[in-house]
Amino acid sequence: MNHRTSPSPRASVLRFPASEGASIVRLKPALSIVGALSRGLLAAALLFGAGCLLAAGEGIAMAAPGSVAGPVAMPPPPSSEAYAPLREPRRSGDFHLREAGYDVSVGLAAGVVFSGAQDLKFKRYSAGGVLTDFLFSDDLDVPADHLESIDAWVWKTKGSLDGFGVRLEAMRWSTRATAKSFVDRLGTSAAAPPFQSVDQNRFGVFASVAKRWSLSSDIGAEDAPYAFVGLGYGEVHTSVTHGDEVWRLGFEAYAGVTFPLLQDVRLRIEGKFIITKDDDVQGTSTDWKVDTSGKQLWGHSTFDTRFYALTVGLEFRF
Repeated sequence: MNHRTSPSPRASVLRFPASEGASIVRLKPALSIVGALSRGLLAAALLFGAGCLLAAGEGIAMAAPGSVAGPVAMPPPPSSEAYAPLREPRRSGDFHLREAGYDVSVGLAAGVVFSGAQDLKFKRYSAGGVLTDFLFSDDLDVPADHLESIDAWVWKTKGSLDGFGVRLEAMRWSTRATAKSFVDRLGTSAAAPPFQSVDQNRFGVFASVAKRWSLSSDIGAEDAPYAFVGLGYGEVHTSVTHGDEVWRLGFEAYAGVTFPLLQDVRLRIEGKFIITKDDDVQGTSTDWKVDTSGKQLWGHSTFDTRFYALTVGLEFRF
């Protein structure tokens, strides 16, 4: 006997044509596979969560057996040696300055500079280029002034050149000279020039070779204090108010000591002797111009403008 069942009023009836019904029949195996995979993933997630809870319970029990559970004591972090096997091995092509026997540093320094004996020559020419006034003064007031420098060092710490180094240095310094009296070399000047003071600004670039000696009984100490001396050659740019602006040859000699302050930082105290050529005005001018020079050291050489400096600075090692 056939019984008809009427659909529930809440149920929704979907009607498909015959062809679409066949397609649904063909999709049933695929839908069953997807359902099985979903159930498997859900079961795995449940098992993983249960395992985590069980492991946490065992950790609490081990931390305080037979008592109220407390915080789990964490083991100390492994030392850096534990990671040594994980570090990238050094390649044969890598170059390490200190292991190769080089001590490289850069430095900054500042200090006071004193001028050696100088003289000033005040000159004026006629419109035709004839020297009409020539006042000479070596009675000068030249107070101490300032000097700043930046440099780079490379020292050899191994081999036959151990203790020898090279240095590249840039310096700037200023001086001011004031004439207190004049000598009229031509006997034609009726009065002194309208100014008696000139500012001299210099910038020099020097390359030098040096030698150092350890001041520590531990000769092999990498950060030991040491003494050093050196000789350098370079070019000096001189700019003089009421004068000329020119590059001149220069030399320097220096000596000093260094002391370790922090890791890879050293204190340096240094004395310098700098000598360069005179700054003579080129050409003629109807305005007053000034030549600057040092008192001659030998013969009639113009290589006698000299300075003495004392600086304090810091070195930063690589």
